[in-house]
Amino acid sequence: MTVAAKHWMAGVPAFAAAYQGVWAAAFPLSFYNDFPGPGLHWVAALSPDNEHLARNVGALNLALMVLSVWARRRSPCSTPPRCPAVTG
Repeated sequence: MTVAAKHWMAGVPAFAAAYQGVWAAAFPLSFYNDFPGPGLHWVAALSPDNEHLARNVGALNLALMVLSVWARRRSPCSTPPRCPAVTG
């Protein structure tokens, strides 16, 4: 697997976690009513609105975003001159 593919695989979850995390933490009622998008109501079908739970989900996703960004930036191959000549 190439370094670019590894960076991509760490970046996609970071973006998804940021999207969901900010939405749930900052706007819990909107998250409850509208997640995962317009016309779909996955969370609202489960139980009555629970703002505390929605904010906790948002905080969890924001923590996962930080971890994903950290993992991507921690890679020894963040910049080409430091990358070894070995693939895989």
